[in-house]
Amino acid sequence: MMSCLWRILFIFGFSAAAVALAPEQVELSYEEAVSLTAELYRQTAEVAFAFRLLEAKPQPDWDPRSEEPQDLEFTVKETMCSAAKLLTAADCDFKEDGVVKECSATFSIQHQIPVQLSCDPVGQKKASLPQE
Repeated sequence: MMSCLWRILFIFGFSAAAVALAPEQVELSYEEAVSLTAELYRQTAEVAFAFRLLEAKPQPDWDPRSEEPQDLEFTVKETMCSAAKLLTAADCDFKEDGVVKECSATFSIQHQIPVQLSCDPVGQKKASLPQE
């Protein structure tokens, strides 16, 4: 639990520092916002095996300059890598029978973090990840 807290603090600290150091607002493509949000889920989910982005649902109305929160939808799948020891999921292979989760998030370009994020196994009711 304590390592999860440190991960969350690191991610939010890094995001805040990136925003503070940028001379102007950084624009993120839809793909970059999805990747960042999927990585945040991977680092904060309390699971035995890490999850990795499987698919991002297209968002043709995404505006990289919008200061209003925008919706993201993507799917993650369980990998063969231990969540506790993993630094990055990019090199992890998907489990053949791994859990697949549908995720939705509301992402704020202004803060470069999701303001709402929920991921649930395919076929189950959505339950939000606690946000502070």
